[in-house]
Amino acid sequence: MKKTYMQFLREEITKVPVSVPIYEHTLAMKLGEVFHLESNKATAATCVAVKRILDGKLVLGFRFFQKGLYYRTELTPFGELGINKQRLIAPYLLLANLIQKRELRYEVLLALAYRYYPQKVVFKLARTASAAVAAEEVK
Repeated sequence: MKKTYMQFLREEITKVPVSVPIYEHTLAMKLGEVFHLESNKATAATCVAVKRILDGKLVLGFRFFQKGLYYRTELTPFGELGINKQRLIAPYLLLANLIQKRELRYEVLLALAYRYYPQKVVFKLARTASAAVAAEEVK
């Protein structure tokens, strides 16, 4: 019996530890690889499936954080665990540090950013990188 998109995404979501950020873009890429879908079709299927998983409460403790970003929580004596904010901002800090040190080529930066971040963030990182390059050329 073949797995459906919903079954696959439920399994992927339950593999992620509690309070770790879950990026919809990453889920879409995994779905596209496994089911041999184009990027836009995988993204659309992921959006629909994740919405249904949330609405139907099919994964225990699965919560929405912001557009394209989810996390799993569990109940503690002090309430629900939230998203791990350090894990949420760590990739941004790493990329910002690499841009400052000029250890990343512009093309590599864009490829990395596109894989892990929404399009607006990619454009912001690209502007930051190009501004740093321009400032250094002026010196």
